[in-house]
Amino acid sequence: MLSLLAALTIGGLQEPAAKYIVLHEPAGKPPRLTLWVKNTRLEPSKKSPKLFGDPAIKWEFDWITSSFGPDEDAPKDPNTGEKQGRLRFRVYSQERKAEDDKAEFIARQAIRMWDMVTSRFRFGHNETINKGIVDFYVCWGGKAGGEQTLGEDLMPDNRSVKVNTIYLYDLRSFGSPVEMAREVAHEYGHAVLPAVGGYTSPEYWANGYLGEKVFMKWLRDEMARNVYGERDAMGADLKQMDAWVKTNVNPLVLAAASEPPNPVKLGDQGKIGMDAYIGLVLYADEIFDHQMVGRSLKLTGSQSAKDYPAALLMAMEEKPKVTLGIPDYLKNKPLWIPLGKGSVAQAKILKRSGDWAQIMPQTGAVVITTKRS
Repeated sequence: MLSLLAALTIGGLQEPAAKYIVLHEPAGKPPRLTLWVKNTRLEPSKKSPKLFGDPAIKWEFDWITSSFGPDEDAPKDPNTGEKQGRLRFRVYSQERKAEDDKAEFIARQAIRMWDMVTSRFRFGHNETINKGIVDFYVCWGGKAGGEQTLGEDLMPDNRSVKVNTIYLYDLRSFGSPVEMAREVAHEYGHAVLPAVGGYTSPEYWANGYLGEKVFMKWLRDEMARNVYGERDAMGADLKQMDAWVKTNVNPLVLAAASEPPNPVKLGDQGKIGMDAYIGLVLYADEIFDHQMVGRSLKLTGSQSAKDYPAALLMAMEEKPKVTLGIPDYLKNKPLWIPLGKGSVAQAKILKRSGDWAQIMPQTGAVVITTKRS
């Protein structure tokens, strides 16, 4: 796994022609995630599935970095007993640097986000689209920002296949590591999270903005626990990530906690509506376990944000008891929670609105006992 191939010179430094990077796992757990960095140019260059310009042409990419995650169906290595990783991401880029290569950072953040979203929300890549591989194209050109698309790509054997692609444009414009991490998280949200949409602004689908906030929050939390490092978030440090989360995530959570779901707000087609939906999901992810929140997103059953509160209640009622985890910045505050016909311990009910109740947590863990009928 760690074998190095023939060396070459990049930027005056001696580098292996290709290298594996095994990502650290906490508490001495065996490695599960790996990167493969090819330091020789692709022959021939990889052409983008998308056409650009007038006349329309396909941009060319000379370098590739790949991310691998565990595959439960893979055979075990007869010598080590470990399972071979499965390709999850390819990052095609138009440069290769010996130090702090952005494509390597993107591949690293991507596989970390994949690992979190599959274990927490139980969401994976669509296996019917190019065997579940998501491709990034890191571009010098284009308008600063990113784009996720489903398109057609030509394989070496001339087969046309459907592909899930993410384009990151105008690489030079990303001066801030935390902004680059946010952009990668945003576009991956489009690629992996359920599509709730119909918005006129800031964009049609909400899963990009939901993705950036969920993934940046999770990355920050793992950095705070010393599980992840700066290289897992495009070089952003914990102070930068913490400031971003406090500015962009916490206010939406506080707003969702302070009132029951409002159908008028959730039905708004602008930023008000999108923020109301995203804030409710973020709030749920703060107080409930991740898997229950992932289940609620699946139960929504439509592309309308107005259907999410009922889905969250259904996901909660699938369990006989639910213990709330209340972060410090929500403690000593009245909180609105889905309750339905259930009851709550270690909290005083202040008022009700439909299936939701406003509670004031007391001493000890707040436990909801659910009741469906």
